[in-house]
Amino acid sequence: LIFYRKLERILFFKSKPVRWVWQLLVLSVSAQLGTLPATLWYFQQTSNYFALTNLFVIPLAELIIVFTMLLVLLAATPLKVVAQYPLKWCAIALNKVVGWIESLPGSTSNLSITIMMLVMLITAIALLGVWLHKDKWQYGVSVVVALLLIVFLHIKHIDMISKTEQTVVYNTYPYSLILHQQGRGCTLYSDSVDAALMISEPLRKQMMIKHLQTVDLNDKEVATFLCDTNRYLWLSPQKGHKIVFDNSVSADVLLFAGRGNQNASEAMMKSGANKVIMLSSLPEWRREKIRESAIANHLDLDSTFVGAVKIDRGTN
Repeated sequence: LIFYRKLERILFFKSKPVRWVWQLLVLSVSAQLGTLPATLWYFQQTSNYFALTNLFVIPLAELIIVFTMLLVLLAATPLKVVAQYPLKWCAIALNKVVGWIESLPGSTSNLSITIMMLVMLITAIALLGVWLHKDKWQYGVSVVVALLLIVFLHIKHIDMISKTEQTVVYNTYPYSLILHQQGRGCTLYSDSVDAALMISEPLRKQMMIKHLQTVDLNDKEVATFLCDTNRYLWLSPQKGHKIVFDNSVSADVLLFAGRGNQNASEAMMKSGANKVIMLSSLPEWRREKIRESAIANHLDLDSTFVGAVKIDRGTN
C-alpha cells in the first residue's frame, strides 16, 4: 500500500503483457519491503528469487482462491468437479514451481539480525516510504544513513559470532545431539544425523553457520570427543549391555544416553569428570541411580529433560 503505486509509476509500458509483468514485479518488491524485517527476525533468512517466484505464485494463488470459492458453492452438487480438479492442478503447480525455485543455487540468504538491526531496518523502510511520498532529499539522506548503520551493526554482529565458542546438549528424545560451535563453524555429534540437522537448524541460522561437520554416533555405545577445552565421554549402552572400564578414561563431562550405564558410578570415578549430563533418551528408572552416583561423587549434574543444556565459554 505504501510503495506499490509510487514504484509502479516509475516506468510505463504500452504493451499490456509487459505492463502486467512489470506490475507483478513491483508488487513483489513492495511486499518484500513490507515483510523483510519480520522474515529476517523470525526465520533468519530471505528469498533471493522472490520476484521470479511471484511471477508464478501470484497468478496461481488468485486461481486457487477463485476455484476454492467455486468449490465451496458447488460442494453439495455434482458440478463440484468443475472446481475440484482445476483447484488440485493449480495447487500442485504452485508447489512444483516453489520447490523448483527453492532448489536453484543461492535461492535463499541466511542473515540473522539483532534487535537494534531490526529497529534500524524498520526505520529505513519507513523513511523510504516517506521519501517516495514527500520527494524531499533529506529523507533520501536519512535512508542512506540508516542503511549504513545497519551495515555497521551487521559487521559488529558477525564479529561477535566469529568469536563465540559454545557447546549445547539438546533435549531430543529419543536421540542424542551435542552441538559445538566455534565461530561460524559447528560440529554435530548425534546418533541420528538427519534429526540433528533438522533440530539444530534454528540455532545454526541464528549463528549464521557456514561450515558444518557431522559425527555419526549411531551403533556406538561409547564415544569420546573434544569440544573447546572440554573432553566429553558419551555413554549409550544398548539394552542389557554393561560398559566395563578396565582403565581410567580422561573426561571433563560425562554424557549418559540410551539405557544409561549400569556402571555409572564406576564411569564417574574412572573418568575424573567434573560434570554429568543426563540426556532425554535415558529411561526414568536409570535417572535416579545416575543422580545418586553424581551426588555421591560430588559432581555437577544437569539434565536435558526440561530443555537444552548450554556449556558456554562466551566470546574469547
